[in-house]
Amino acid sequence: MVLRSRDTRILAIGLPKAGTHLLTGTLRLMGLADSHTAIHPGAFRYSRIRHLPCFVSAERCASSRLLIGVDNPTYVAKQRVLKRLKRVRLGSFASSHLIYSVEMAQALENLSFKTVSIIRDPRDVAVSHYLYIMRRPRHSLHDLYMKMDSDAERLRFSFTGGQFRDNRIPDICERVRSVLRWSQSESNLTTTFEKLIGEEGGGSRILQIQEIEKLASHLNLALSSKRVEQISEQIFSRESQTFRKGKIGDWRNYFSEGHKAAFKVIAGDLLVELGYETGWNW
Repeated sequence: MVLRSRDTRILAIGLPKAGTHLLTGTLRLMGLADSHTAIHPGAFRYSRIRHLPCFVSAERCASSRLLIGVDNPTYVAKQRVLKRLKRVRLGSFASSHLIYSVEMAQALENLSFKTVSIIRDPRDVAVSHYLYIMRRPRHSLHDLYMKMDSDAERLRFSFTGGQFRDNRIPDICERVRSVLRWSQSESNLTTTFEKLIGEEGGGSRILQIQEIEKLASHLNLALSSKRVEQISEQIFSRESQTFRKGKIGDWRNYFSEGHKAAFKVIAGDLLVELGYETGWNW
């Protein structure tokens, strides 16, 4: 039996290719309604938006705009963001790619949102990111990647970041940390791809069940043990349009020694901090 909290909205937060669809699929299985609302730069592509740095004063940005996106953070008019967030009915969820900011956290609190953020091994994020862009001719970075000389260079850009038109794509460490900061919010629970994916993705069924229970507790949902087991059996799905493999540790099939060395400089400490490695000897 599912007892749904009727006084809360839910926002799933992740950086691209870190498992946002895995998270929203889990929320759907838990009995929450999908609002079919997304909060990321692409959702505002017809808006008048300005990329970082903001072309007005910091004070005006804070009062009239909110920062949307992770790979390419973008200022969007606050009223437009709030209007989209208000589409999410109580007891429903929306998905997003959002860096943490005090302004956004306050806006979500004012609208009675609880948030769930998801992270993933940054190396797997980089591999999935590069392969996703190559499969998507309409992706804003597709032409840039096609002009690169090799797949090795494309993969490297997906974790080093760099210049793109008039903007700078943050490196993978910056991107992950920008989402990790959501843990500062009392209304947020941070989960991981590795805990949610389960045995079919190379994880653990026990950890998966424990994580489902944590999610239910955070969202004030009462799930029977039988229902938790059923959700666990259904989480791994190839039906998502963004699904590729859904496997833990697939980066090992793509990283050269050069990639490893470059990645350690950028995010070696982050991997240890997050528990994906115990040191730099990998």
